[in-house]
Amino acid sequence: MPVFQQGDSLLILHPVSVQSDLEIPSSSYVRIETEGGLCGHYTFTILSSSKMENSGIFNMDSFVINGAKVYNYAGGFVTLTNYAQLTGTGAIWSIQGGWVHVGGWFNCPGPGYLFANTTGLEDLEHSSKTDIFYPNPSSGSVSFSLDFIRNSSSVFVYNSVGVKVLETAVSPEILKLDLPLPSGVYQVVVKDGSTEKRIRLVIRR
Repeated sequence: MPVFQQGDSLLILHPVSVQSDLEIPSSSYVRIETEGGLCGHYTFTILSSSKMENSGIFNMDSFVINGAKVYNYAGGFVTLTNYAQLTGTGAIWSIQGGWVHVGGWFNCPGPGYLFANTTGLEDLEHSSKTDIFYPNPSSGSVSFSLDFIRNSSSVFVYNSVGVKVLETAVSPEILKLDLPLPSGVYQVVVKDGSTEKRIRLVIRR
């Protein structure tokens, strides 16, 4: 990530993995586009009079909004392992669409917006080949292999505003989904017992 100064703008068009805490100074602007993402097991802080808009993936341990304005739109998926904190005068977090999950776990990052088993971009070539979800983007048919699946697993699909649009089940022998859904950005949740994986899926017809 570049060194930020007051008044800078950051436009994120692709998945980005951060390797330390990140602080956005005052009067700055951050936008995560639909196919972009910001991921890291660190704290993200945005300071006063700054603005952030998210239509992509935002996965961090903690999120501190200190007098800033943050907007989450349709297609924006947020996972925070620890907490979100609003502090300072004028702090706003407006969730106008998408998905926000606090207390979940994630890994960073992998091909096709699967945040797979890797600690950072430098480890991507060595990530687990058993965690795959393809093609992504997809025309509606996807195949996948998740190393935690041992039994019949539940699959839930949510649209960009968090409404469940599909529920089905898969077994270790048949890991393929045919999704009769229109073009858009979806959150796929696969659950096997107490373990779950969340995957952001883009469908393009």
